[in-house]
Formats: sequence, structure tokens, C-alpha cells
Amino acid sequence: MNRTICRAIKNKGVVKFRYRNDLRTVEPQCHGISTTGKEVLRGFQTKNHSRPSEPAGERLFEVSKISDLRTTGETFSKPGPHYNPNDKAMDFVHCSLKVNKARRRDGAKLKQSAGKKRTSAGSKPLRYSEIKKQYPNEWVLVEFSKLDRDLHAKKGKVLAHASNKEDIYKAMLKTQGKDVSLEYFGPLPKDLAVMFCLVVTR
Repeated sequence: MNRTICRAIKNKGVVKFRYRNDLRTVEPQCHGISTTGKEVLRGFQTKNHSRPSEPAGERLFEVSKISDLRTTGETFSKPGPHYNPNDKAMDFVHCSLKVNKARRRDGAKLKQSAGKKRTSAGSKPLRYSEIKKQYPNEWVLVEFSKLDRDLHAKKGKVLAHASNKEDIYKAMLKTQGKDVSLEYFGPLPKDLAVMFCLVVTR
């Protein structure tokens, strides 16, 4: 997560940076991890200083290719005309523009889409039995404080859940320094082999 980007999104602050050698001015809207596992920024580019004839519009930028990132001190009031807080290009969202009573540049009201399922979960600690009951047939990533004899989390906070384990693997990238347990609450295929590897990161 890029804190400068998230701070700019929170404050609706305009940013300027170089991307593919072009100097750009952008109104940041959404920052997260793409469906390909890359850190990305969705923003409304108001100007490409290196190519003045390039039209303004929404762009998806890979954060690793951004350099000389800085805020300009200017602010903006509305998202771009196609802004969607449930960006389909992202599996996980670090930060995004608040949509309460907000309107896009084209005047349309913003709505939280119910069509895309997120893997992020609530912050309330739950017992193992409650987690198992609440997430049947799903992979669940749990931050725990203590394990039982079977190495299951006695009680913990659900960090992410999904029916697809690949989505959980992406969520695990953000858990460095945390004690986490990966659980699956469904029937396991007979030909499934599981291997655990412990990496000390502290």
C-alpha cells in the first residue's frame, strides 16, 4: 500500500508523477491490488504534460512504474465520470474515494455495487466454531492469538474469505508480521496434497 496515494485519495488531493517517462497530473480515485496481483492506482488524468494533445480521462497505473510522486496542493471535488468504488480491475482495495452523497463528473449518483464479492471481512474476533459456521465451503484467513491442539485458531479475526484459494493467497501478501491461520471449511478432494512452510518475518 502506498501511503502517499491513500492520503491523497482521502483528502481528494491532486497528484503529479512520472509514468512511462511522461509527466502526468492525476486525480487519484482508487488504490489496490489488481486481478494480476500488482499494486495499481485508478485515477482521472487531467493532463499529460509530455503529450499535451492526449485527452483527459481515467487511467489505470501500475504503482511500480510510478516515479517522482508528489501532491500538488490542489484538490478536486468529484470522481471521474466512470468511477466505480468496486473496481473490476482490482481484487483488493486499499483505499478509495468515499461515495456517500457523492456525484460523478457527469452528475450521476454513485452507488455501491453489490455485484462483486470482496474477500475482505470484518474486524470482530470470532470463535473457531462461529467462523466455521459463518463461512461454509470457503477458504478463510484468520489472524489468531492462540491455537488449539489441532492447530486451529481458538479465536480470531477473519482477515479475508473466498471460495477461490488464489484470492486468499493474494490477501496473505498483506499479513507480514501477523500470526495467521489458513482454514478451509468444506470437503477436501481425496487427491489434494497440502504442504505448509513457515517463514519467520519478525
